[in-house]
Amino acid sequence: GALFFDSTYGGANLSWSLTVSERTTMGMGYQYNLIRYKDIGGPLPDDLLRPLDTDVHNLYVNGARRFSQYTSGNLQLGVMVAQQEASEDRVEPSVSAGLQRQVTQQSSLSIGVQQSAGAGSGRGVATLDRGLYGGWNWSRPTMSFNVALAFWDRAALMFPFLQQQAGSTTIQR
Repeated sequence: GALFFDSTYGGANLSWSLTVSERTTMGMGYQYNLIRYKDIGGPLPDDLLRPLDTDVHNLYVNGARRFSQYTSGNLQLGVMVAQQEASEDRVEPSVSAGLQRQVTQQSSLSIGVQQSAGAGSGRGVATLDRGLYGGWNWSRPTMSFNVALAFWDRAALMFPFLQQQAGSTTIQR
């Protein structure tokens, strides 16, 4: 029976960067992610609500800059293409930007925004995750302490389920 799914998320990243100046690097890359789902049981017939495996390709350019001894930032912009069997590809921008500031020798602050693909929230659907985050880190050689806050919007990346109707397979939108 189907209703509960376990997901596997993995991938690879190939990137290249060039040091443009003492404080700036620029580069480009390709990232591939796979999101696979496995039925782990439930009361519904097999394949009724089975989420589709998803492949995500991301081609991007990136840069990083050290603005001062204590402040640095990074930016990554790209095009993300999500693919599922029997579905049209979905094209979305991929974005990641962050700013880091060392406050003391042992502590730092960071803020950023991000949009990327994810394995979802455990409901068995690949998601488009976007949001804001911030954090504070304090560390010493023997211990560290982190506080992070984030706001994320999580939406279905693609039409998530195969549905069996009268012996044919259709996509549920």
